[in-house]
Amino acid sequence: MVKSSTTDSSSSRPNERSREDNSNRHHQQTTSSSDMEEKLQIKPTSSDSYNNVVRGALKLKGRISKPTKTQSFSKQQALKEELGKRVEIEKTDAEARFEQKMMETKKKLIKEKAEKSYREKINEFNEKISKLSEYHDIPKV
Repeated sequence: MVKSSTTDSSSSRPNERSREDNSNRHHQQTTSSSDMEEKLQIKPTSSDSYNNVVRGALKLKGRISKPTKTQSFSKQQALKEELGKRVEIEKTDAEARFEQKMMETKKKLIKEKAEKSYREKINEFNEKISKLSEYHDIPKV
């Protein structure tokens, strides 16, 4: 029995030592990693790189601002009058004929639609349907 107790006590001591050794090693690793970080300097994160951005319009090389010229009041009024005048663009013969044809076709369509009343159109539609064969009838459900 005595032997077993001594072996138990001796077996527990190495476990305790190994735990202490592990904790000491872990502590040494954390301190050594922090020392390494201080020596190596930490790289800036992506958000840090945005701090150096220049805002505003791009200043391109070689662009020279031109001095603005001022015109006299009378010249400005003369320009406005010239621009204000309506300039009629003359159409070619083909364009004029095309427009005439379009106007004639529009007039014909308007007359055709105005000839019949709504009731007359309905009556014609009903007659057309009644003349169709039974094949075109709507099936009963």
